[in-house]
Amino acid sequence: MRKLFTLTFVFLLSLTWLYGQNKTVTGTVKDSQSMMALPGVSVTISGQSAGTQTDEAGRFSLEAAPTDSLVFSFVGYVSQSVVVGEKAQINIFLDDENLALEEVVVVGYGTAKKVDLTGAIGSVKAAEIVKQPAMSAMQSIQGKVAGLNITASEAPGSTPQVNIRGLGTALGGRNPLYIVDGFPMDNLNSINPSDIESIDVLKDASSASIYGIRAANGVIMVTTKKR
Repeated sequence: MRKLFTLTFVFLLSLTWLYGQNKTVTGTVKDSQSMMALPGVSVTISGQSAGTQTDEAGRFSLEAAPTDSLVFSFVGYVSQSVVVGEKAQINIFLDDENLALEEVVVVGYGTAKKVDLTGAIGSVKAAEIVKQPAMSAMQSIQGKVAGLNITASEAPGSTPQVNIRGLGTALGGRNPLYIVDGFPMDNLNSINPSDIESIDVLKDASSASIYGIRAANGVIMVTTKKR
């Protein structure tokens, strides 16, 4: 009986020792929708400074113990945590964290819930933009936002005249301010309508508190697709 107890104790001790040893964990990280590899994804051990990044093919290799949890994080994607356990290979699929959802509007340098906004905002999503065939992104949202007037010019390659609730200002002209993924632009002629995720139109004076006098004629904010 004593001999059996000793053997059992030694066996359990061996399992504990083996389970606490670090091992090489490899795998890949991909986009859950497109199934494309994601390079530059941060792979860290929870509670530790140790970590690595995925290469151009989305692959990673890291020394970790079976009790460790690997945390996968990447800008624009929902972070994911996985316990190593007995796995020597871990393949991860990250979900896109879309900032242009119905409940959230990208405003200036941050985001806000629509119910918290005091200014007038009109939003058009990608599905509505591609429904209407047009030569330019602005023509594709004609009639979809209240207070937004778009007049096409007959000259080839010309920019449509865009007017938001009025005739414009005496010195600032009629054109609104265009913001594409955070960068100001003169117009949207170079933007393919099929590349647009959403268009938000800031239609009142509150937009001036973010962008200053340039927003006197309103602001048209464009968010393009990530891929």
